[in-house]
Amino acid sequence: FPTRRSSDLGKDVAPQTVDYNQTATNPGTPVKTGYTFKEWQLDGKKYDFTAKVTSDIELKAVYEINTYTVTFNADGGTIDGEDVADQTVDYNQTATNPGVPVKTGYTFKEWQLDGKKYDFTTKVTADITLKAVYEINTYTVTFDADGGTIDGKDVAPQTVDYNQTAT
Repeated sequence: FPTRRSSDLGKDVAPQTVDYNQTATNPGTPVKTGYTFKEWQLDGKKYDFTAKVTSDIELKAVYEINTYTVTFNADGGTIDGEDVADQTVDYNQTATNPGVPVKTGYTFKEWQLDGKKYDFTTKVTADITLKAVYEINTYTVTFDADGGTIDGKDVAPQTVDYNQTAT
C-alpha cells in the first residue's frame, strides 16, 4: 500500500510503498524554519512505526513553534520603579516596546540592538538583547557675582554634566 508523509511545508516527503501487514519506515525528522518537529501523526495521534499497514495512510508532520527570549538591558533604568521584564516571543512575531525607562541624571534616547536603533516591527527569529541608550543630562551653573568681575569680565556660566562638578 502506498504510504504518504506530509511534511506540512507544502511539499510531500517521498511516499513509501509498503506490503500488506508490513511496517512503514520512519523517514526521519523534517525541518521547518522557526519550528521544532514534534512527531508524525495519523488522524491526530502519534504514529507508531511498529504498526502494521493494512490500507493507504497519510502521516502528518506536527511541529511546535520556537519561542525566543527578548532581554531588555535597561542599563540601570527602570519603568515604574521596576526592572524591565524579558519577553517570550513566538518565531516570526514582534516584541512589544516596554516603554521608556527612567535613569536618574539621564534622558532615554532609544532601545538598540547591536548598536543600532531597534525597530519594534522587526520579526524575532532568535534570542536577542536590547539595550537602553541614554544621553547624560547637562545643567547650567550661573554665578551671581553681585556686580563683581574676574579680570574685568563677568563670570561666565558653566555647562556641567549630571553628577560632575563646576569649576
